[in-house]
Amino acid sequence: LTFKVENGKVTVVENDTNKDSGEGFYDVDSDTNTITVNDAKKVNTTKVTITKTDITGEAEITGAVLTVVDSNGNTVTGTPWTSGIDGKILELELENGTYTLTETEGDNKIVDENGNEYEVIDSTLTFKVENGKVTEVINDTDNNGKDGFFKVNSDNNTITVSDAMKMTTTKVTITKTDITGEAEITGAVLTVVDSDGNTVTGTPWTSGIDGKLLELELENGTYTLTETGDNITDADGNEYEVIDSSLTFKVEDGRVTVVENSTDKESGEGFFDVDSGSNTITVSDAKKTDDSSSQPTIEDDSSKPEFEGPEDSSEDESQSDSSEEDSSESSSSADSSSSSAADSSSRAMSTTSTASNTGNPDTGARVLVNTAEFAAAVALCFLAIKRRKNDDNDDQ
Repeated sequence: LTFKVENGKVTVVENDTNKDSGEGFYDVDSDTNTITVNDAKKVNTTKVTITKTDITGEAEITGAVLTVVDSNGNTVTGTPWTSGIDGKILELELENGTYTLTETEGDNKIVDENGNEYEVIDSTLTFKVENGKVTEVINDTDNNGKDGFFKVNSDNNTITVSDAMKMTTTKVTITKTDITGEAEITGAVLTVVDSDGNTVTGTPWTSGIDGKLLELELENGTYTLTETGDNITDADGNEYEVIDSSLTFKVEDGRVTVVENSTDKESGEGFFDVDSGSNTITVSDAKKTDDSSSQPTIEDDSSKPEFEGPEDSSEDESQSDSSEEDSSESSSSADSSSSSAADSSSRAMSTTSTASNTGNPDTGARVLVNTAEFAAAVALCFLAIKRRKNDDNDDQ
């Protein structure tokens, strides 16, 4: 304060202080020739250091703009601050209070020394300064090794802003056909999961219902493709088998390669086929087969002997006539023959039953044919005997 005393009066010459600033000031009252010196309370500040790195904490990042505002919405002196341009670290002297830190992208991209681009953290950090210590109030980020995050160290009053590298994606196309590669298949459910077991957005996907092609934008990493489904068919209604194994593939630098594929394209069964040139994966199913069609049956058994029927009837009649000439034979012989034939027939039936219980279809077939031949022979015997009886009655 510079003041002048003249003719019994005090007047101000120069006063650089401001009574309304909230800081100390000089006040001159010319009426009473009084000067008042007003001091402001000394404010204690805390040094807070903010650093900018990638999520590994090793690579320094340039181009990120950090801004700190107080609880009244006033921007703190020294911010906005751009990493790598305004220095490697941001140091602030902050009074007790609550502050909010945000990150934005400036005129330049956020990159490291190798030119890799990084994502801006889309949330904010609220922290508190009190009695020389910085503590976290609200922090919605998570140090999960994938996304950017804020980290507060209360021991040294340091805040680290760590950005995640901007991920580029690769377009991967998955198609669904039969093993010929021609017929489109509907009803197959395809699911892709990443190396952490998370289901990729866009899957599960059902062929023919969710479209003809499954197109995915995948970040670099390893993925597993599996197929499920209860009713997989083509346009003609043919049913198809689900591939019971999975495909593990890798996406890296815009290219898809196989990690593990246990299917075989030449096997005649369903398979996965990966074309790294077009980043296309084809899932090809085989038709269902009916196992019962391959089982042998008696009717289809080519080893079965042909049925040999009874001899010509004319020959039978000749034999009957020859039998009639033997007049010495009586009806008792016929009865005896009938009894013998019945007994033989009974033994034949017993033989048939025993053979059928062996479980061998070929043996059973042969026994059935032999039994038929025997039955025909017995029938002829009965016919001859009946005719003889009739002739004897006529003679009487």
